[in-house]
Amino acid sequence: MKLKHPTSHLFTVAAPLCALTFSCLAQTVPPPVVPPVRAEATESVVTVRVDPHATGNISAMDSGNLTLVNDLGSQTVYLLNSDTEFMDKSGQAIAPSSLTTQTPITVYYTQVGSALLATKVVVSGTLFSDGVLTEIGPDALVIQMPDAPAAPVRYIQDTATKVVDMRGKAVKVLAPGDPVRVFYARAGNAMVATKIEVLGPNGSGVPTGVKTRTTTTTTTEETRTVKR
Repeated sequence: MKLKHPTSHLFTVAAPLCALTFSCLAQTVPPPVVPPVRAEATESVVTVRVDPHATGNISAMDSGNLTLVNDLGSQTVYLLNSDTEFMDKSGQAIAPSSLTTQTPITVYYTQVGSALLATKVVVSGTLFSDGVLTEIGPDALVIQMPDAPAAPVRYIQDTATKVVDMRGKAVKVLAPGDPVRVFYARAGNAMVATKIEVLGPNGSGVPTGVKTRTTTTTTTEETRTVKR
């Protein structure tokens, strides 16, 4: 009598064992490690628009135009309108009427057709004006600027106002007719003189109200003839 191999029984037993083996392997093998994705840094470029500008001194100015003269003596005319800003070095708004000829400024402008429109006018240095002294008092002085057709300009002075000549020496006497340079600061709508420099005739630094004495020394040579 032949014995039959229990083949079907072996498959019946082996199938669950294989399934159990693969299940164990699946539980013991760790999942693959996926490296984190690094975000690439991006650069942002910020463009700041700055109007072209020019620096110099005011040569002439009215309600609609401003003429600027640069260090080379070249003059440029800029248009003014209600949007033109006027300010000092600290950014504080000032009245256009406070600017006089010879005021050092920086003009920011934009091209409008063939004209240049001033968008902003900034006082870029120490304020001063040159002119001829027309009035002098204990608390104020008035000068007439030679190239300004407008009325004379009035400045407030006090005990802190220095009066010197071109060499920096103190001047005690001022008189109408003296050519002067007035350095000043804004105080509201007023202009306060901080220093008055007397230019003097021909730039001598000597005020015309001060009399000077000139001493002339003459040397005479005498020739004697001796007879022998």
